[in-house]
Amino acid sequence: MRGLAERAAAGTGEAPACLAPAPGRRHSFVTNGCAGARTVRVVQAGGTHSPCRTVEPRTTATFAGYGPDDGHPVRIDLCEP
Repeated sequence: MRGLAERAAAGTGEAPACLAPAPGRRHSFVTNGCAGARTVRVVQAGGTHSPCRTVEPRTTATFAGYGPDDGHPVRIDLCEP
């Protein structure tokens, strides 16, 4: 059985369309248009990903990113709670 920290860091699949990624100069942003909070991570073009964090409904969260060229977000993954 995996530990809590290991489970929390694991992506469980692609997030629903109500979560919208956007690249920034040095960060990536995720806007949650879903009805409830979602715990997600951002996967960058180079294969790196952010730590998991919870985004409340109708809010935008900032995630570490590497700019719109080399490290733009390619998808959002759901994380296990």
